[in-house]
Amino acid sequence: MSSKKRLPWIDYAKGIAIILVVYRHVIMGIEGSGLYDGGILKNLNEAVYSFRMPLFFILSGIFVRRSLKKRGVFGFAKYKFNTLLYTYFIWAFISISLQLIFSNYVNSNRGPIYYLYILILPGAVEPFWFLHTLFTTAILFIILEKYIKPSNNFLLIISFILYLCSGLISENWLGIKDICFYFLFYIIGILFQDFTSEGKYKDILFHKSTLWGLLPLFIINQLYWFYHSGYDDLNRFSDIESIWDKIVFIEIAVVGSFFLMSVSFFLSKSDNLKVLRIIGNHSLYIYIMHIMISSLVRTICIRFFNIDDALLLLIIGITIATFLPILVYKLTNKMGLWFLYSLENPSVKTSVQPEITPKFS
Repeated sequence: MSSKKRLPWIDYAKGIAIILVVYRHVIMGIEGSGLYDGGILKNLNEAVYSFRMPLFFILSGIFVRRSLKKRGVFGFAKYKFNTLLYTYFIWAFISISLQLIFSNYVNSNRGPIYYLYILILPGAVEPFWFLHTLFTTAILFIILEKYIKPSNNFLLIISFILYLCSGLISENWLGIKDICFYFLFYIIGILFQDFTSEGKYKDILFHKSTLWGLLPLFIINQLYWFYHSGYDDLNRFSDIESIWDKIVFIEIAVVGSFFLMSVSFFLSKSDNLKVLRIIGNHSLYIYIMHIMISSLVRTICIRFFNIDDALLLLIIGITIATFLPILVYKLTNKMGLWFLYSLENPSVKTSVQPEITPKFS
């Protein structure tokens, strides 16, 4: 997709967010290896943990209606299957297979049952559950859009109800708990696009005063998140139990997402950090490969180079796990292995105009 058909600030936002995702998983891997037992590196990760995944759902919802109008219901569903659910199946299978083969060298404890979990318990297949959840939230939206034709208020209400009900679901079979939880943020992205369709609203939301106004609230929220004992070592946001904590989390996640979106907008205006655009443009491929690559890098550093410094391992891990997937993606595409990422051959032109969306949407 040509960069001219993309919105640079979205790539900046996804670039920052995916680096934070890589950071979290790299530091968790180092901790799992017994080389780090907590401290400032882990605390920094926990402090900015609250808004990353909701941000991806918000950004993914921004151009849904435009895509649906352009592709039609069947074309839209097919496109999402080809680029999300198919990718989920392929890379979850690859990841589990590698973890079984190299079980003596990785922290995770996987068994053959995880092949079945790909189908029935996607939440157990880290980190690929996200692709499954993003696909199903998109399908849920188009079902509502086609058969109910809901107003924006109805969408917000029904997604909020599902969000609250996610806490009543004890088992995450077929990812239903995650779907109910994240559908709200997907809808927020859709409503955000509707709200900013008129230039005056966009000018307000992406004004410098808005950025500086969100900053103190963002800091307060992250401090609250970090020091709130109920959030200690939380592995899944959908496991937040109390109604009050769920409501507070909406505010924390939305403010954090909008603040990062605002920061990304102004970064894109100067475009001095183009590397973030490149990272954001390839965020999907970084996401599906970063845990496998960071695990390999960590093992090599420890076993062959005797590196046991947590900070050095973190820097090396984040750097390689961020940029190597981009290289792997480009090389495999040149080798004709495009089917590793989608059922749609990117070199084959279709009659549908390309979306003005990031590849992660």
